[in-house]
Amino acid sequence: MTTEALVRKQAKARRPSIWQRIWESRLAYLYILPGVVVMAIITFFPLFYQIWMSLTDYGITNLRTESVFLQIAASFSPAMMEANPDISAPNLVWLQNFRDVLTNQLALPGYDFWYMLSFNLIWTFVNVFFHVALGVAFAMLLNVKNLRFKRFYRALYIIPWALPALISGMVWRNMYDTDFGAVNLLFKFDVDWINETTEPFQKWFGGAFFADLLDRLAANSSLLYYLIAFAVVGLIVAIFALLRRIDPGTGLRVTILGGIVLLGVTTLLMIGWNMTYSFYAVLLANIWLGWPFMMTVATGALQGIPNELYEAARIDGASGWQSFWQITMPLLRPALVPAIVVGMMMTFNQFNVIYFVTGGNPLHRTEILVTQAFRLVNEQRLYGVAASFSIIVFIVLAVITMITNRVSRATESYAA
Repeated sequence: MTTEALVRKQAKARRPSIWQRIWESRLAYLYILPGVVVMAIITFFPLFYQIWMSLTDYGITNLRTESVFLQIAASFSPAMMEANPDISAPNLVWLQNFRDVLTNQLALPGYDFWYMLSFNLIWTFVNVFFHVALGVAFAMLLNVKNLRFKRFYRALYIIPWALPALISGMVWRNMYDTDFGAVNLLFKFDVDWINETTEPFQKWFGGAFFADLLDRLAANSSLLYYLIAFAVVGLIVAIFALLRRIDPGTGLRVTILGGIVLLGVTTLLMIGWNMTYSFYAVLLANIWLGWPFMMTVATGALQGIPNELYEAARIDGASGWQSFWQITMPLLRPALVPAIVVGMMMTFNQFNVIYFVTGGNPLHRTEILVTQAFRLVNEQRLYGVAASFSIIVFIVLAVITMITNRVSRATESYAA
């Protein structure tokens, strides 16, 4: 046996067992024991109970029971259920609820899980884009040196974020009233913002040609992809040809950025083409609610950027646009990226705005997952289905969070 192997064997022999380590750390375990008990009662048991509910046909008849623990045990034992009818235990259906949710087998008006999921994702990313863009823009405007009434503007702009979401939602709902709403009265519109099923893009810009083109694109999705790819390639070639004469060194980077912007704009136009008035109504309300948060984060980050960096950039001949992309944005990123992740989660679950402004109308076309889960519990009383639905929503959010964290590296250290 070599010396190295002998040393490893002796170290292993001297290593205390797991029970010895627990006994030596008994004081630390005693300190964390109250926290573990509290977490078990208010967090772990409710999670376990919801998972159990999702595997059963739990309904309104199962709400009254002598013992929750006996109810859980009886659901796994038909004999125990027959011997104790007062327990009111639901029947196990295992993964039936999950299958019904994902395959649209629920007999509910306007229910379509995959449409709600796609709408929820569109709703989230479009809102976050405007929140970040407006938040950074207003933060930079309010960071201008010697700006008068700067504190007043900051206090004024923070009001949407400071107001309770319920109050804001009801105010916006009243503003969109067909007969007496501020929006219709101010702009002389005659639009039922909440219940109108007409798509404004198709109404204003449709015509026979565009309607026929949309039908063709809907019937042949590959044609749509070809058209988008053609438009992107065309813009890339045009921008590259233009920028080669101006700055060959940055031409490729700006060309790629232009292609990405065009692809995003084209996608948003195709999305907006099929959206009703209510989508734009609730989008405007949530943008008004959400951008002050990003402005607050960006304002705090801007205060920490030394002015010497901008002065050095001006001496080197950098323009304001170059200073923004080379100095401001890189130094804003450590603060903005976590805020964007939080904003995505908040917007994805933005119950108050959807429920109190549009209520999912028209015909549930502005319904998101969290409002549908609320309806399953409080309107349909399908508690087992609602539990499985909520678990699916949790999984979707977990996947989005992991992907966003992986791409943005939000939890990585920025220390040099």
